Amino acid sequence: MFSMNDLQKGYKNEIQQLINSPKYKLNKSNIDDVVSTKDIGIYAFYHNGTLIYIGQGGGNIDRNNKSQKLKERLLQYQRPKDYGTKNVKNYLTENGACYCDLEFSFISIDDCRLIKIIELVMIDYFKPQVNK
Repeated sequence: MFSMNDLQKGYKNEIQQLINSPKYKLNKSNIDDVVSTKDIGIYAFYHNGTLIYIGQGGGNIDRNNKSQKLKERLLQYQRPKDYGTKNVKNYLTENGACYCDLEFSFISIDDCRLIKIIELVMIDYFKPQVNK
């Protein structure tokens, strides 16, 4: 039986990669420039330098066996009628902020079966405000 602490130790390299990954202003140009259309993995949002949200792209398989890649997932936050998750929208409203105030970082994960697990491990490790 694994505990969350065991999983955090097992994924310490991925946790460290996210900590060390570069941060970019959340805008379409940066997403287009730094995220490959083939990437799947974990992304993080920062507001005023504080990690507020962890999400994933490529780990949820729909009925048609398709999954949104990381780039597509991040671009959702740039669409006027989409804007990603309700939790992030609510956070921005409550804090008088907009998506242009956020930064993002990401890491690629090669195996789509691990993405959801790693996302949950990172949420437990970092305890970002918006994921609660």
